[in-house]
Amino acid sequence: MEIKSGSGQVITSLNDWFRHSPPAAGERHWKEGRSAKELAKYWMKNGELIVVPNELQSLFNSNPVTSELLVESVIPECTTKLDNFGKGRMHDLLLIGKKDECSIVISIEAKADETFGPTIAERHRNNSVNSKIDERINLLSKQLFLDVNIESLRYQLLHGIAGTLLEAKKQKADFAVFVVQEFTTPLTNPKKQQKNSADLNLFISTLVNEPVNLKEGFGCRWEMKKPMNRHCFLEKLEPK
Repeated sequence: MEIKSGSGQVITSLNDWFRHSPPAAGERHWKEGRSAKELAKYWMKNGELIVVPNELQSLFNSNPVTSELLVESVIPECTTKLDNFGKGRMHDLLLIGKKDECSIVISIEAKADETFGPTIAERHRNNSVNSKIDERINLLSKQLFLDVNIESLRYQLLHGIAGTLLEAKKQKADFAVFVVQEFTTPLTNPKKQQKNSADLNLFISTLVNEPVNLKEGFGCRWEMKKPMNRHCFLEKLEPK
């Protein structure tokens, strides 16, 4: 297993990670205690990748779909084309692996206490004159939702989960998994983390059409073998 940039450059150190796969805002987001650098540090041990970190491996092993998952590719800041309207979805980290004969794509969204961005309603209101954001939101929402009001949901979650499904289709994967990984550091604000938790609960509740109160160790997966019917499986994943 290797960490490689989207262009195929091997990453063996934190310096390599930043040089070959920097966060979108570059040095402004590459700081101790913030999610971009904490994610890189989490995966690099003594400057080298050894194995999938223990907590994530335990999380994967707790669910039959991802149990004993063999991760083959680890790609920081991997971009998935969403449509013909501007930039694609940049996954903080994309894992591609196999379980038996099944292929699995896992997108990791890293957070310290950074928000999930504006709501979909705010994104609609703040677009520029020539923006295609309305068309993009319409296309992405059809990947996930039936006829429900999604204006109060966070745009980054729509962008991220729909992007995970599109990447899984591109890779011809059997399953798609979306993981939000939260880092608590001396710089994180518990109230901001609680707000993120509430925003994630609201999104998932709307997605599965029932009240959901996610706690640590929950995730969503999609089975790609079946025709996409805008339904997902809500799974309890219990880190050991």
